[in-house]
Order: sequence, then C-alpha cells, then structure tokens
Amino acid sequence: MSRETVYDEGTAPEVRAILESLMYTRRRVRVFLGDRNTGECWGDNWYVTGRIGCSTGSKPIVLLCANARSMGGGGLLTACIVRMLVDGREVYRHAGYLPPVYTWTNDEPEGLPVRVIEIKRDGKRETVAQFATMAKANRWMDFMSGERMSQ
Repeated sequence: MSRETVYDEGTAPEVRAILESLMYTRRRVRVFLGDRNTGECWGDNWYVTGRIGCSTGSKPIVLLCANARSMGGGGLLTACIVRMLVDGREVYRHAGYLPPVYTWTNDEPEGLPVRVIEIKRDGKRETVAQFATMAKANRWMDFMSGERMSQ
C-alpha cells in the first residue's frame, strides 16, 4: 500500500508538481514564503534552503531538509510558497509575487556600521538586519532577492 503525500490546503498545483518531482533528489531548493492570496513575500531568511524530503507515518508531509545528508527537516508551508528556485534557477513564481525591497545605510551611530532597511508597501522603512561590512550586507541582500542560493 502506497502513501500519498499530504499538502496544505490551497497549495498551487504547479508547486505540488514541482515538489513531487524534487522529492528525494539532491537538488538544492530555495523557497520564498508569503501571502498566498496577494503574492507578497514575507522576507524569511532562515530555514528556506535545502532539499525536499518527505516525512514518515500514515500522513506524510513535505519536509525541507538542510542538506543531502540530513535524515529529516522541518515541515514546509506548501500553500505559502510564492517563489521557488532549484539549483539557482527559478521554477515557480506566484502570479502576484511581490518581492521585499531592501536598501542600506551606514548612518547608524551605534551598533554595526551597515544597516539593511526594508521599504514596506505603505512606504514605511524598517531595519531588518545589521552587518559589519558592506560586502556582508550585499551578500545578504543578494540572498534575499534570489541572486544567491546561500547567505
């Protein structure tokens, strides 16, 4: 008797097909999570890269495993995937995908010298990260935009 993988209600059919094709492969995946109705990206930067696996049990779910040697990982919010890269190539993008917009400043008198600021849709600005060097800030912003697969 085979078990069918359980997906979150509302998972896009394209996402489901891609995840099924990636199960148990060594291909590196980067997921962007966000609002499934608007396509607005949440800007998560932790636990968003790895390989796709499947849990065991009577109702297996999709897992995002850290690397090819991992024996397990965290459950993936499949209905909230708004963009997906595989081996650095985009394979899925929600029709209304809205990426976060980042900029930087080095006007902070205290703390680390380079601040990364997210510019919200309503125009508000919020500091989301701080770095010791401009190079580190640029690498982080490239990762968050999908230009890099790792931080």
